Amino acid sequence: MNDFDLYSERRAVKQRLEDELADVRFKGEEHVIRQTHPTSLRSRLSAFLNKELEIPVKPAGVLCATLLASAFLLWLPFDELAIRHPSEIQQNNKPRELIHIGGNIYDKSLYERMVNKYEN
Repeated sequence: MNDFDLYSERRAVKQRLEDELADVRFKGEEHVIRQTHPTSLRSRLSAFLNKELEIPVKPAGVLCATLLASAFLLWLPFDELAIRHPSEIQQNNKPRELIHIGGNIYDKSLYERMVNKYEN
């Protein structure tokens, strides 16, 4: 095909498209202009709030995980989880008394401290 054939084919397609779309008219020009060029404060605010916001998933996930981990670590009562020397646990060389509650075994003194803490 030479350039003349391509040109005439394009012209024929263009003419056919114009013939098919001759009855189609765009009537929403005012609406589009109002949305793209808002004049009132309310229209500007609406246009501003109508923006799409893209948040990358990986950084947002890392941020959420970091915030949750830091909140969890700040919430933990470190004094109860601290590793203690055996002499601190067995005060006055008396053996620990173990109690069975709800199918679990607890140190009686630790259990009583926790119960008192959450009851008061």
